[in-house]
Amino acid sequence: MSNAPQTPNAPARCRSVVVLGATEGSGCTTLAVNLAVELSRLQNRDCILGEQSVAFGRLANLLRISPHLTLYDLVSEPDLLDAELMRTALTKIDDHLSVLVGSYLAVRPVTITHEIAFKVLACTLQLAETVIVDARHNFDAVDFEFASHAEHLVLVAKPTMPSLRCLRTIVDTYARRGTAGKRYVVINQYQPNDDALSKDAIERFLDVPNVILIAADSVAVEAAENSGKLLRTLYPDHPVIKDTTSLARTILGLSPEPAARSAVRQWLDMLPALGKRD
Repeated sequence: MSNAPQTPNAPARCRSVVVLGATEGSGCTTLAVNLAVELSRLQNRDCILGEQSVAFGRLANLLRISPHLTLYDLVSEPDLLDAELMRTALTKIDDHLSVLVGSYLAVRPVTITHEIAFKVLACTLQLAETVIVDARHNFDAVDFEFASHAEHLVLVAKPTMPSLRCLRTIVDTYARRGTAGKRYVVINQYQPNDDALSKDAIERFLDVPNVILIAADSVAVEAAENSGKLLRTLYPDHPVIKDTTSLARTILGLSPEPAARSAVRQWLDMLPALGKRD
């Protein structure tokens, strides 16, 4: 790959993204799926979405897929694990996106060590340009170390005070421990109204600038989940997709997408050219 400086229209190389929810129910898995779709689409390169919940994951049931091999099977025999074996466990769900799921037919407790976690990551990075990890809701030493080494760490909460308090603790914890890459604070399921916390209020409470908001729409999201289809497939112009695309562009170092011009604006822009014809 060229070492030339990135231009605003060329995505920066992105290798690992960890998406971590401050609380259960923050929509972390759904966001991880949507973000993986957008990252693979914007880069036009192979990406892998994996889940850390090896013992009992969510992705297989969410996406209605039935892989013969799961991440649990792979880590159960770590000495045999390599990129080619991992390739057989991948399931393609979009043009440039495959998933690696945890156990989904049974709950299978397993201990994930530092060595296993980083060996899995190393194997996935041999198979894809970018690996997106839906982090498990655990806070063991291995979880902190894995997230801390990601190039991009996305911390997610809901716009409720209990979730924001948990997020503030996690943000402070990673600030103290330090992270190798960039951190992004995302408020998921955000719906502005008179009762909602404003973006400024959330940023003051968390003491974090540039909080990223992802729109709320439980009806559209549940429709995608119940059908086992990607949200972009069902609703390509949905606000949730637009917000997630914006997050993906930020991660890739791309400039924001230009706002779509209205039909009236486009017509007005054409008037000077039409006048020259007379």
